[in-house]
Amino acid sequence: MADFYQRAEILLGRRIIAGKNLLFLDEIQALPELLSLLRFFAEERPDQKVIAAGSLLEAKITGDWSVPVGRVEYAYLYPLTFFEYLEAVGQGKLRSYLAGVGLGEAVSGNSSIRDHFRRYLIVGGMPEAVAGFAKNNSLIPVQAVHNRLLTAFGEDIGKYAREAERKYLELVMETAPKLAGGLYKYENFGGSAYRGREIAGAINLLENVRLLREVPAVNSVILPLNYKYKRPKKMIWLDTGMVNFSNKMQADFLQGECRGRVMEQFTGQTLIAGGGRRPFE
Repeated sequence: MADFYQRAEILLGRRIIAGKNLLFLDEIQALPELLSLLRFFAEERPDQKVIAAGSLLEAKITGDWSVPVGRVEYAYLYPLTFFEYLEAVGQGKLRSYLAGVGLGEAVSGNSSIRDHFRRYLIVGGMPEAVAGFAKNNSLIPVQAVHNRLLTAFGEDIGKYAREAERKYLELVMETAPKLAGGLYKYENFGGSAYRGREIAGAINLLENVRLLREVPAVNSVILPLNYKYKRPKKMIWLDTGMVNFSNKMQADFLQGECRGRVMEQFTGQTLIAGGGRRPFE
C-alpha cells in the first residue's frame, strides 16, 4: 500500500489524505492488479474511500479478472428514467406534479406531457444524449451520441472477444435492439443458421454486462413465479433512445405498428432502473 500511495502522489503532484480525499480509479479493468489491490484498501486502509469504475464489457469478455469477495460494494448505473429526464431538461415542476398523481387520478396538461414523453422515447436516457438535447433542443447531437455508443460497443466486442465467439456477439449486438420489446427464440436468431446454444451464450454475456435483459415467460402471476424458459423470451435493450435509433424510427412512431413494442421496451427499462438487477431474487 505504501508503494501505491507513493506512486499515486508523485503522479498527482499532491498528498492523498485518507478520510479527506476520495480515490477514483477509472477504467480499472485495464489493470487487473488494481482490482486485487481493493482487498488491501479494505483491510489495511479502511479509512480511505475508493470508487472503482470501468467497462464490464471488456472485463466479462476477457474473463481474466476477479474482484475480492465481500470487500467491494457494487453500484450500477442505468439510463435516466422519464422522471430523471424531465429533471435534466428543466422540467422539474412537471416531474414533481406527475410524481404526486395517484393511480386512476385525472392528469391535466395531457398534450404537453405526451410531447415530453415522445421526446424521451426518442432521446432515451443515456446521459450524454440527454445533455446534448437539453443544451441544443435538437435531435441531431442525440443521433450522433447513439451512433457513437453503438459503434463503441461493437468495437469493444471486436477488440476483446475471442475469435470463436465474436460472430455470435456481433450478431446479437446488431439484432437485439431491433427485437427490443418483442419476443424471440434462440433458433434462427436474426435469420442466422447459428445454433441456439451459441446464441444463448452470447445473449447471456451481454446480459451480464447489462446491455440487455432477457425476460422469460411465466404461466401464472401467482408468487412464486414459475418461469417457462423454453418458451420465447422478451428482449429489453439498454435504452429506448438507442432502440429507436437502431430501428430508424421517426417522431410519429407511437402511432405506428411498433408502438406496442416501444411501450414494452420503455416499461421494462423503467422497471430495471427502479428495481436493480433481479427484483424477485
